[in-house]
Amino acid sequence: MGPKLCGTTRSMNVCNSMESGKEIKVEGLTDEEAWSLFKDKVGAEDIIMLAEIQPIAKQVAEECGRSLLAHDHRWPCFEESKTTASRRNALRQLKTSRADRYMDYEILVDELIEYWMAEGLIDEEGSIQTGKDRGHAYLKELKDACMIVSVGNDDKFVRMHDLIRDLAINITREPPLFMVKAGLQLEESPKEEEWVESLERVSLMSNGVKAFKGEPNCPRLTNFLLKENGAVTFSDTFFKHMHNLQVLDLSGTRIKSLPSSLSDLMNLHALILTNCSKLKCLPSLAKLHKLRQLKLGGLRSLN
Repeated sequence: MGPKLCGTTRSMNVCNSMESGKEIKVEGLTDEEAWSLFKDKVGAEDIIMLAEIQPIAKQVAEECGRSLLAHDHRWPCFEESKTTASRRNALRQLKTSRADRYMDYEILVDELIEYWMAEGLIDEEGSIQTGKDRGHAYLKELKDACMIVSVGNDDKFVRMHDLIRDLAINITREPPLFMVKAGLQLEESPKEEEWVESLERVSLMSNGVKAFKGEPNCPRLTNFLLKENGAVTFSDTFFKHMHNLQVLDLSGTRIKSLPSSLSDLMNLHALILTNCSKLKCLPSLAKLHKLRQLKLGGLRSLN
């Protein structure tokens, strides 16, 4: 028996390129192992085992889940030097952050690939089916790298890995490039000062926002996802300064009409209005020469 080399990787392609002799898939930690590792990493067991602290500490350990990388972090809110008030505040922030992460949106695989195609992230050469096949290949690579995970057993839905989502949001925070507030039960549009010029993507899916007013100055915005909100209304000038918008998803809303400023979105690639049963009329789409997807399924009637 000669010497052997053992390596680790998130990508099976790396194993294949190295002509590895044997691949062993390493599963994540069990709940008990995750809790034990968390206590070991924190190193303040006398604090985290207190009756008022332990439940939230276990929630944090659960959020880290079965990833060794996530556990490789010292949580300052559990340090002995912290005051009771500061620790309570830090734990509240962690709990809020955890709740937000678990709102991470599950998305249909076919829908995700259509977004990619609409934004030009997939080469347009060949037929639509060729593009979709290429999208599925890209998706498999992301799954193999544990950046995207399947939801359920039929592989029809996926979501971002929690840690990857956190990383993406942190990278795009300064200057703010993304506005991600999906599933937070919002009833009002984000404040005017949040619609900054640097914004490139906005996701307000699964909320209850009813009115979008004014004319936000967002010339770099490419992707606006508002699906599954309520009876949405827009001011006539809302899209006036969004000339770079490529994807607008209003599916599953009770919108009745779209503003006239929509007619000037000449870079719009996808307008998704499926299951908008209250929609009665559309403004002219004559100038939308780059429109590739117009999805209107589930409408009752249009004027």
